[in-house]
Amino acid sequence: MLKIAGQNYTIISSRPSALINFDKDPAVSFLRLMQFSKDDERNYFGRYFGTIGSIRALAPELKKVPMLAFMIKTLAINETITEIKNRADLYERFIDYIFTQQNRPITPDCQRIIVQEELETISFKALNAEAPSIQIIPLNAKYINRDSISSILKYGLVNFILEEGKEFLIFTHTSFQEYLAAKFIDKSDRSDEYIHQIIASQEINKWSETIRFLAGMRGNEIISQILISQAPQPDGEGPLFYLRYRGGLIMNGVKSMIWNQSNRLLSKRNIFFIAELLPEVKNVDMKLYQQIYSDLHTIKNSKRKEKYYDYRDFEISLIYLSRVQGLNDSQIKKNVMDIINCVTIDDKKNLSSIEFDDDFSDLIYDNDSDHLVRLASILSVQRESTRLLQLEAFKEELLINN
Repeated sequence: MLKIAGQNYTIISSRPSALINFDKDPAVSFLRLMQFSKDDERNYFGRYFGTIGSIRALAPELKKVPMLAFMIKTLAINETITEIKNRADLYERFIDYIFTQQNRPITPDCQRIIVQEELETISFKALNAEAPSIQIIPLNAKYINRDSISSILKYGLVNFILEEGKEFLIFTHTSFQEYLAAKFIDKSDRSDEYIHQIIASQEINKWSETIRFLAGMRGNEIISQILISQAPQPDGEGPLFYLRYRGGLIMNGVKSMIWNQSNRLLSKRNIFFIAELLPEVKNVDMKLYQQIYSDLHTIKNSKRKEKYYDYRDFEISLIYLSRVQGLNDSQIKKNVMDIINCVTIDDKKNLSSIEFDDDFSDLIYDNDSDHLVRLASILSVQRESTRLLQLEAFKEELLINN
């Protein structure tokens, strides 16, 4: 890596978006940690590859990031993971493992609670600061108790770094900070106030992952609050969420470059982001599900739809809806039909420009639905004409069986 970097200043990061301030500096090189390929996953998890099937289904992106794959493998080796239902469960189980089993002698409960609460406070206040600190936190921040530093460094969730004479705490992975911030909010006496503040915030991008964890902790309540807060405003403006896909950000289903041209996006309801949240909810209120499903189709059929999103965003949202826990077979069929229609009818003229890459297929494939597995296998067909014929045949099959 040093040979590649040469004499330049170099930043190695698994999430370059956290370091956006450096991206215009010509003296800085960026090296991104390579994600696991499918072969890497099988080699890394070894005999536990089958065991983690349920985790792969609820959060397919986690198995590709080395640090998070380590988290999953650690639990697979040492814990029963079949009860884990969402990302919030996964992180709670891993952090509990770190505090109760990783260190010997085992940390007394009273000390563990103090340290975890300290980390939760730091996580939330660092994100909530006027100039937020994401992953890397100055040690002189007013919300850090210097007397507790030695205790919180023991567990590996945060480490100490010295950079250009300044001292910092750095979270091992950004998602640990985001989970702990969500835990702080969930436990706080002011949780409703904080949730309202976050949803109404104009800096919603820094909270998007924390909201995902909150959806896993609080369920339908979070979805309902977002829907209520995103009702049309008199000025037509509102906070903006992000749809996460392929390592990048799509703002309300609109590519970032469009955001730079205009602030007036689909702020009535950030329906793409809400669709992404639903698989985190353990017992989805089907009335909410149907409302979101209906709103998605209203947006899709809008005469002004071209200003707000492309069909890929709609397809991705339907995939997330299909991953909702406890969804019945007929609703998954409807979603699959809608995706096929987007690909083969609505967007037929642009079919040759669509790339059905591994990330897109993984969103579909890592699921327990035969319909989604079949769709993923068809989308992976490289020859365009063959893929189109197979999609049409699959559509006919679904119509007959329905």
